[in-house]
Amino acid sequence: MQIRRTVNTLGNHRLDVVEDIQFHDYKRKDYEEAFYNLKEAGYLVADSFDDILWKMTSESADRYFSMKFGLEVYRELNLALKGFILIRRISGKSPRTCKRECNLLKAIILKTQNFTDLNELEKFLHSTSKPNAWYMACTLQNFINFHPIKDAEKIIEICNLITRAHHDNRDLPDFEEVLQFDDIINDFFEQAWNQEHFPFLPILLWWRITNVIPMRPNEFFQIKFGCLQEAEHSLWLTVPRIKNKSTDINEVIEWESIQIDHNIFESIRSYKQVLLNLLGYEPVYLFPLEYYQKYRKRQVNMDAKRFNDVRFSYLLKEFYRDVVESKFEYRPAREIKPGDTKHFAIINMVLQGFNMLSVARMAHHEQIESQENYFYHAAHFADSFVYHLARKRMENKIAEKMPEGFLGKRRTAVDKGKIYTLEELGGKKKIPYGFCGDESNDFPIHCVPDCRDCEHYIFKPAVNEINTAISWLESQSSILDAEIKTTLRCMKEINHSLIQIQEEVHRIKYEESYQSFSKNLLDLMDRKAMVDSRIMELDWNDEEDTTDK
Repeated sequence: MQIRRTVNTLGNHRLDVVEDIQFHDYKRKDYEEAFYNLKEAGYLVADSFDDILWKMTSESADRYFSMKFGLEVYRELNLALKGFILIRRISGKSPRTCKRECNLLKAIILKTQNFTDLNELEKFLHSTSKPNAWYMACTLQNFINFHPIKDAEKIIEICNLITRAHHDNRDLPDFEEVLQFDDIINDFFEQAWNQEHFPFLPILLWWRITNVIPMRPNEFFQIKFGCLQEAEHSLWLTVPRIKNKSTDINEVIEWESIQIDHNIFESIRSYKQVLLNLLGYEPVYLFPLEYYQKYRKRQVNMDAKRFNDVRFSYLLKEFYRDVVESKFEYRPAREIKPGDTKHFAIINMVLQGFNMLSVARMAHHEQIESQENYFYHAAHFADSFVYHLARKRMENKIAEKMPEGFLGKRRTAVDKGKIYTLEELGGKKKIPYGFCGDESNDFPIHCVPDCRDCEHYIFKPAVNEINTAISWLESQSSILDAEIKTTLRCMKEINHSLIQIQEEVHRIKYEESYQSFSKNLLDLMDRKAMVDSRIMELDWNDEEDTTDK
């Protein structure tokens, strides 16, 4: 453990990281002094150092993080744990991290009966996931370095057996469900906003902003009311960026202006007008506590200033209950969490050909290599997007047969297509297993290489050609699927090369190649969706015919 003293931050002095210290380097009164300095500066809430319950304040979370020091049966350890948590907080660790480490250490101390049962320690470390076990082992080693105990070497040995966990791909919801949620958001808010919409407008803005700009939830909640700027031919949104690593107890926030499109700009501007009308004054934050409180039956902590992760999660659950499930009759396997959209935004940026430096900077990743993990999700997202787009195209086409839409009352199909009769196709150009619906005079100048991918293609095989025609469609779907996977693999390899390249000339060349692959990928996804929608339509018609019989 390390510490540094500087002047005039917490009363008379500040503690920060510079030199190795141990618990016995300081007396109880030194820790009490640190406690009261933190309390006086507003970082900690408790009556006295001896209190069992401490609450640490967090500006970014806009809430308290409570810690209980109930190890009185092990008094010296309890005192050491308090000292450890104080030093960790003063050294720049967040209240959330302090709470997590406090709870982990308490659990280990109780499980091992004051570190007397090392077999139980091994069992405990291996009873959880690899990333959690690694974090527990590191926390325990930090604590033992701070407060050496009997059998410290054996404990360090056990901790060293826990191998560093590689960051697995983040567990995200099924992308088909994400796209369905996107449909529901768009359908629910497509009409002029009214009283039904007002409680959930923060959900709409969260979805639209954080799916484009990779942001942590706590950054999103701290957006200020005066966040919009208009410049000549451009629109901007100013957002807070929380510095990843800090050795300062004060949270470091940098403000960044990001160019946005007209839709996001107008959504925010319209919401701000609603907010002004409801509150009657201009708040500091775009998502003030008063707006949240307006739709709550019970009062919340009025010391708070705005939405935070807990309040927003509660609102999101209400949206799922009252809108997604009740209004649209849709029950997902897993609800989307507030922090998931940051990862959706990164996946979108990867697929759209943003260079890795831009993605890392926007996402505030300290290592560019972090982007490579997103190609795993990008492949799944591409599959889901193609399926979803194909299904929407198919449901639009058969909407006249099913007035309530393919998904029943959950949504209404838009841009209704038309089922053609053979009589209606009489004047159209005959092509393999169907007809061309292109009525322009330019035919075939602008034709795509394969009719199966074309939006003008009308699939209408003769009865005796059905099986051959279906195989013909399915073969194109398989070809396009293989091309999508190859393109994603190439993008991943270019990304890996970009990380290694230092010369600007070569970097530009690789970036241009990456963007070219990205454009091709989006085109392939659209073409496969076109083919798959025709296959889906055939499957649906078969089911309908069977039902009729």
